[in-house]
Amino acid sequence: MNNLIDCFVTMVNEEETSANAQALDALSIVKDVTIVEIPLSDLDTLRMISDIIKAPYALFLLSHGSISIGQSALEHMVQAAEENAAGMVYSDYFAIPLDGKRKEMISPDYSKSAPGKEFQLCPAILFRTETLKNSLSGLSENDETDALQRLLRHFVEHENQVHLHEFLYEIVASSQSAAH
Repeated sequence: MNNLIDCFVTMVNEEETSANAQALDALSIVKDVTIVEIPLSDLDTLRMISDIIKAPYALFLLSHGSISIGQSALEHMVQAAEENAAGMVYSDYFAIPLDGKRKEMISPDYSKSAPGKEFQLCPAILFRTETLKNSLSGLSENDETDALQRLLRHFVEHENQVHLHEFLYEIVASSQSAAH
């Protein structure tokens, strides 16, 4: 599997963001990596991102820390999207906080989220590009609430999503990321 994912890495701090982008760029499944320095809470930002996606899938990396994710994990996420006709795929993960003790992090089940309640964001979310673009076109310009939250709500209400109950990657906190 080659060049199937365009990755969007949110800026945390220069060192971690650069390391995350380089690690993703080294994977053959990744077509392109873009560092996003402006908030994803803005609808114009999400639409700008959707305009530059060329790969069949887009990975949003929303992590405050260094990510360790491999080719096989991303392939598994793509395979889950294809097998389930899912517009969004996310998984559980390991977190290593400053104390160095590895913790299993169970991602929230978005499909069971109460209407109107804000979503807890997973550090890595894979979207099917076509579905992402269609969903963004349906979001209202007049709604001032967080655009990423509205996008997730749209996926929960109108699209198939898959929560992989597997620990597919690891987020390592640093003293700089812990401050965020």
